Amino acid sequence: YKRQVIFYVLIALLMSRGVKVTKYAFWAFFLIICAGVIAYALTFYMMSPSTFQSSIASAYNFDANKIVSKAIANGMPETFTLTATFSGVMFTILNFLGFNNSVYLAGEIKEVRKSQLIAIIGAVLVFGLITYIIYDATYAGMGSNFIASLAYLFVNSPENYPLGETPPFFHMLAKNAVSPAVFTVIVCGFAAMTLSAILVYIFTTVRLLFAWSFDRIVPQFLSKVDSRYGTPY
Repeated sequence: YKRQVIFYVLIALLMSRGVKVTKYAFWAFFLIICAGVIAYALTFYMMSPSTFQSSIASAYNFDANKIVSKAIANGMPETFTLTATFSGVMFTILNFLGFNNSVYLAGEIKEVRKSQLIAIIGAVLVFGLITYIIYDATYAGMGSNFIASLAYLFVNSPENYPLGETPPFFHMLAKNAVSPAVFTVIVCGFAAMTLSAILVYIFTTVRLLFAWSFDRIVPQFLSKVDSRYGTPY
């Protein structure tokens, strides 16, 4: 837990330096995410599923040709089902939560009507594009049935899952098919997605407490700001 604590301390120090510094941090995270997504997409759009499956099968010593049939034998549906679709849609919806977070900061934004429209619609479109590219590149380079089978075995039949303790996360599977340098860029990009999301939630929470204090919903001393950086205590 030491790394998590250190990260939260770094976020606190970052945010204590004001909105402008925090904005630069968001841009840095976004650029790292873009680099990771581009590296991931280029790698797997240029790779055939057979090449990827052979490399990962060689690394973990299993027969890639038997994975799909083994998953089907253990209950994975072979065709479209409403149950599986609705279950997957729930995770998609959860991933999109937070697209309207900018509303909570509207009181501090100039030209709210224009900026909020851009922020909310832009957030949905940008995240949707990133998500689509990742999934499309994954299916193109790894094979949709192969990846679905690995995920199914990992959850529903662990004894038949061939990768041991390695979960079937896309970016982790890429380790066995790309160079260490490319893998590092990909992992940093995927990690930046989570780390930047944490920064968003903490930033939003701080601003909410400030706004509630300003409106006297919570004690007013919470609305005091630092004289140098204008940051809420």
